[in-house]
Amino acid sequence: MNITRKQFVAEDNFEVELDPYVILQIPKLNLSDEQRIRMLDWAEKLESGKFQQTRGRLRKDIPVTGTVSEFSASYCCLGVACAISKMGEWGPREATNDVPHILESTYTTSVPSYEVCEYFGMDSVGGITVVIRNRPSTIMYKKLDGLNDNGASFGEIAKIIRLACADGYLNPEATPSELKRLKRDGI
Repeated sequence: MNITRKQFVAEDNFEVELDPYVILQIPKLNLSDEQRIRMLDWAEKLESGKFQQTRGRLRKDIPVTGTVSEFSASYCCLGVACAISKMGEWGPREATNDVPHILESTYTTSVPSYEVCEYFGMDSVGGITVVIRNRPSTIMYKKLDGLNDNGASFGEIAKIIRLACADGYLNPEATPSELKRLKRDGI
């Protein structure tokens, strides 16, 4: 599946603004065909409405109102990746209702294991590194988990994933000094 940025933007009317941030750059990921398919499937699952969103952890079980023993799972964007990878398993619910993802010797509630990241072709354990401008002029590097935890919706994160799978994205309104810094930082 080969999608160019031009096709993606034209078909989906991608808005590059992610309040309170302005996205300056989304990297083009160097993915195998299998990883690209997995990433696009992940984006589709994020938009499906089948996963409730949470912040600050891969998965949190929320008690169902009016019951003592029923729980509904909610996930951060990376927790959805863990769930659909079918790698590892979810551990026992902790006292905080956080549910750890366990893969071999990795036991974590906040980031996926290296194996899950490699399976999808993520550039870091936090997902994909995105360069943003935090108004008025501060450049920051945020990963998908940070965007998720700061209020980005699953739909917005799915669009970022799709652009990273295509040709990446460079904001045409980036200032000359921002472009210089991106070049200096090797981005």
